[in-house]
Amino acid sequence: MPAPTKVWMVPLGRSPAVEIAGDLRLDDDGLLFTPRNQETPATRIGFPALTKAKRLRASPVIIVTHADSAGAKVHTAFYFTQPPALGNIVKSRTPEPAAGTDLRSIPRPAPFGINARGHSKRRSVRANATYLTREASNRRRELQEWVRAIRDALKT
Repeated sequence: MPAPTKVWMVPLGRSPAVEIAGDLRLDDDGLLFTPRNQETPATRIGFPALTKAKRLRASPVIIVTHADSAGAKVHTAFYFTQPPALGNIVKSRTPEPAAGTDLRSIPRPAPFGINARGHSKRRSVRANATYLTREASNRRRELQEWVRAIRDALKT
């Protein structure tokens, strides 16, 4: 079984979408996500409800397909690195880090005043894709171990 890992959970297809930082662990009953914020309840996805686990290629994300309490099909994403710029897309429940700890939030000046207009959406998307691809290559074995362990548990 893989060791408990810090992840960000993003329930997909729900409104409003949120990212929640916490720890993911695999036990005999299923997946257990324990949020870092003690006010948010833990999420358990039991093996009877879990139908599929898939690693997204070139990203440090595992998508888990499972049934909710009403029996509807639900998709949940687990990011194995901090999601880039999700603040523009989803509302974060994760407390903001202390000032000076998140280097990505520091604006960088353009060299020689090039592109003084700011960042374009295309550039942001490209930077986010590059970041996720780099993190995926750094965490490939860990992601493969998680998917393999979940799939093996589903077979039994």
